[in-house]
Amino acid sequence: MRICIRLSTYQKIILRQYERLRRDVEEISRKGNSWMNMLV
Repeated sequence: MRICIRLSTYQKIILRQYERLRRDVEEISRKGNSWMNMLV
């Protein structure tokens, strides 16, 4: 039981980190695309 609670807490933390990471990746990819367009 205790493990399940801890797991759910970890899941929440991981999900939050994942969301932030995905946002960063989208931002970087957007900048990367603009750079690629400038180079091409």
